[in-house]
Amino acid sequence: MLSIIKNIIMKKIIAMGLLSFCLISGGKLFAQTAEKFIPKWVSSKGYWVVEGNKNSPKENTIRFYTNDNQLVYKEHISGTKLKLQKNRVKMQLKEVLEKSITEWATNNIAGENKDYVKGILH
Repeated sequence: MLSIIKNIIMKKIIAMGLLSFCLISGGKLFAQTAEKFIPKWVSSKGYWVVEGNKNSPKENTIRFYTNDNQLVYKEHISGTKLKLQKNRVKMQLKEVLEKSITEWATNNIAGENKDYVKGILH
């Protein structure tokens, strides 16, 4: 009788171990096949870089580049603190980026201080 109980307990332990192994390995396989998430504010045409100083947060220079690292537009912002953690601000910068790249594509001259960013932030 004691050996039957031991046998049942051992079968349950082995079954639990196999179940745990399958769940762990199955979770890893699922995680590897998931697609990469790209935020809405990331443009496929290029990127932007904000240069600023911690001691003067209302003074920033924003540069917009193509994916080939070609400067297409540059603007200096003063008197306004950019809240880059806000998605709305990032979406507005994406709009300026795409507008600048379109304009640059027609004349191949990098624009500077045309108040594109100031216009959308106020």
